[in-house]
Amino acid sequence: PELGRHVAIKVLPTYQADEAAFVERFRWEAQAVAQLNHPNIVQVYDFGEDKGFAYIVMEHLNGGTLLERMESRLPKDAVLAYIRPVAGALEYAHGRGIVLRDVKPGNILLDDEGKPILCDFGLARMLEESDVASGTGMVTETPEYMAPEQALGRQPDHRTDIYALAVIVYQMLLGRTPFWAGTAAVISEVTPKKAGALIDNIATAK
Repeated sequence: PELGRHVAIKVLPTYQADEAAFVERFRWEAQAVAQLNHPNIVQVYDFGEDKGFAYIVMEHLNGGTLLERMESRLPKDAVLAYIRPVAGALEYAHGRGIVLRDVKPGNILLDDEGKPILCDFGLARMLEESDVASGTGMVTETPEYMAPEQALGRQPDHRTDIYALAVIVYQMLLGRTPFWAGTAAVISEVTPKKAGALIDNIATAK
C-alpha cells in the first residue's frame, strides 16, 4: 500500500503452512525465483508468514493467459512471437538449476502489451510433494502437457519442460493437444516413439 503498487499474493492452504519443512522449502524457492532476472519470468517481491498463512508476493499481470489466446489456431508468426520468449525464459531458468515442471498455457501470463511471462516456478513440484505427504494424493500438473516419464512418477528435469513447450506449440498450430486423457496414468502410456511423432508433426504443421 505504501508504494501504491498492485501485486498478486499467493497464499498457501493452512494444512501446508503448518508443515515447517514445507514452509522452509517454500521460502527457499521464493528466494531462488526472486534471484531470476529475466523479462519473461514473473518477478517475486516478497515472502512472509502472517496468522498461520505463508504467502508469496509477485508482480500482478492483468493481460490474461496464453490459454485465452488459444481459442483457435494461431498463425506461425504469432506462435513464434509467444514461444521464443518463453523458450528463452526456460533456458535461462534451467541454466540456474530451476525446473518449472508445470509448463502449460495457463501458467504463461501476459502483460498489458501481450508479452508472455512464465509464473509458478518450483511451486507445482512442492505442492504435489506436500499433497502426497499429507495423503491427499493430488497431482498438480495437467495431464495433457506431462511428459511420459513425469506421468510415471520419475524424476523430471529440464527436458520435461521442453516436452511441455512442444505440446503447447503443437496446440497453437493445430488447435488441439497431440494426446489427451483424463488421468496421468493414461498419459504415461505415451511411448517415446509417439513423443517423437509429436516433434515430427510440429515440424510439418501448416
